[in-house]
Order: sequence, then structure tokens, then C-alpha cells
Amino acid sequence: MTTHRHNLILRHLRLFGQMTVEEGASLFRVSPITVRRDFRALSEDGSVWRTRGGVRLPELKGMVPLAMRESEQGAVKAALARTAAKRLQPHDVVIIDGGTTTYHLHACLPRIPLKVITNSLQLAMAIEESRGSESWPEIHLTGGVAYPQSGVLVGPGARRTLTDYHARWTFLSAGGVTSDGISNTTELVADVERAMIQCADTVVVLADASKIGQNALCRVCTLDEIDVLITNTSSPNKQALQSMRARGVAVEEV
Repeated sequence: MTTHRHNLILRHLRLFGQMTVEEGASLFRVSPITVRRDFRALSEDGSVWRTRGGVRLPELKGMVPLAMRESEQGAVKAALARTAAKRLQPHDVVIIDGGTTTYHLHACLPRIPLKVITNSLQLAMAIEESRGSESWPEIHLTGGVAYPQSGVLVGPGARRTLTDYHARWTFLSAGGVTSDGISNTTELVADVERAMIQCADTVVVLADASKIGQNALCRVCTLDEIDVLITNTSSPNKQALQSMRARGVAVEEV
């Protein structure tokens, strides 16, 4: 079992570049002590480098993976994901993007008749591993090209796939949330998220407090195109949250 878990850790690192102790404990449903023991063993044989609170691949080339840019706030992101997952009902169809916050949904999706559409290879694998012998959730992957070192499918193929779907929910991460709307760090990712928004009855954005009041590089949508924002109560930017409520967004603080 230990060797199998080590292999899963290395596969996660090849996609995301880094894993924290909190992420490992959530993904494998083991104690943080067990995860730290795994990290130590992999570090001793040179497979990984230790970081503050986790491990990373010895070398990274090209784009810095999402998990490297957003390795903090793991417990907060997991709490946001749990809150979002409580909305799901039997036979719902939910679209989930490839962000680091929405990734935490793999550990809290209800084991009910549920269809998940995602452009995240990492999320799809995590759901598959966590559901064991159960049939649900059912997983549908978009087409598209894998963005380097992120495990996220983007491009025209991903957009075309999404036009064939209708979902009750779309769950999105964000690089920034302001009164002007939602933004993200990468143009190709933002492009696919726009298509995801068009497919759903209800759009839910999961964003920790560090994203509130911040603008990322690429505009995804205006506030008028989202229905719910889930964030944490430690957000220092209460004025921005109040402005979003005034614009009709249901803001839920966890």
C-alpha cells in the first residue's frame, strides 16, 4: 500500500508540481503523520524535494504549475469545496474547472447518481480513486490539449465538447474576484471557463479570501454571469463582498 501511495504522490507531482501534507491526507484519507512519513521516504531516495509543508519535484521547467502558485490555504480551500458540494442532489450534472480550489471537491462529492464534467485530468483521477468500487460520480472529460504541467485541458477541443452539455451547476475557481467580475491567470483557461458558464443553470465561484478584491490577468466574466460566491470569513475586503451582494451575487462566507 505504501509503494502504491508513493506512486500516486509522484503522479500528482508530475501534474501539479507540488503536494502539501493537507492535500495528501485528504487525497489518500490517511493521517498527516502518514503523509509526512511518505514524503520523508521519497525525499531520502531523491524522488522529491521537501518544501515548507509539502514536497515538490526536483526540477520544474516551463510554466509553474497551479499548485506551486497556490500551495497555501489548503484547509480553507477544502472547506469551500465541502460547502459547494452540499448543493448537489441526485441526478445533478455539474461542470468543474481545473483550479486548485475546485480540485478539493474530489474528496467531498456525495456518492449519489451524479455526473461530473471536467477539463481537469487530476480531478478526474482523484474522483476515480476516491470512489473505489462505487459507480458514482460518473466522470466525463472534455476534449482539448493538456496545458503544460497543469493537467488541465484547454483550447478549441475543450470548448466544442462543452457546447454539447447542459448542467445544473458550474463550479469555478478564480484568480481574482472584484466588483468588475471574475478573472484568472491564463487566457486559455479563462476561455474554457467562459464556455463552462454558458452551459449551466447556476454558476458557483469558489475563491479564498486572498482572491477577493484582486484582479488576475484575464477577465472571465462579469458579476452578472455568476450566481454564488463561496469564500471564507477571514476576508479583509468586506466592502468588496458587500458590493457583490448589492449586485445580486449570493455571497456565502464559510
